[in-house]
Amino acid sequence: MKPGQMVNCIPGVQAMSLKRNFLQTWQQAYGEAAFGYIPRSYLLPQQYWLWRSHLLASGSPDDAKWVLKANIHR
Repeated sequence: MKPGQMVNCIPGVQAMSLKRNFLQTWQQAYGEAAFGYIPRSYLLPQQYWLWRSHLLASGSPDDAKWVLKANIHR
């Protein structure tokens, strides 16, 4: 960089700053161990069947609460 230039974006930072990319990065790097650090998460609709099987296996009640976060901002 030259003196006086400013940085608008750091390439690759989206892997940690966007929810979807953050989850994918952690799952790829740590696999199941990722969920020792972050809440169990699923990328829907791609991981719908994983989410469903976890829901059924955990015996979650029908009124269990889940958080659904959209990847769309503003």
